[in-house]
Amino acid sequence: MATKLSASVGKGGKNKPEDTKVVQELLNDFTKKGGFKRLDVDGLIGPKTIGAIKSFQQNVVGMKRGDGRVDPGGETMAALVKGPKTLEADGKKEEKQQQKK
Repeated sequence: MATKLSASVGKGGKNKPEDTKVVQELLNDFTKKGGFKRLDVDGLIGPKTIGAIKSFQQNVVGMKRGDGRVDPGGETMAALVKGPKTLEADGKKEEKQQQKK
């Protein structure tokens, strides 16, 4: 699976079909934790994909308000690429460090 974007995807993005498919595939790994339904990986940007991006940004990345856009090299893309298992492990490490303080 590809993990790089050539341009932004989502609200106000360039939304190239190949980039949109990458984001849709990565988002589908987070459906349970992200609070959205599985997306069709069709390369088309629409309200379901933008809604899933916003939910992911709020529920997984921790943004107060998701902007509905994934930028190459941005915070949302970095979290998507890490995958749910790595993000969960990172969260547990952070929790332990907080408890030690």
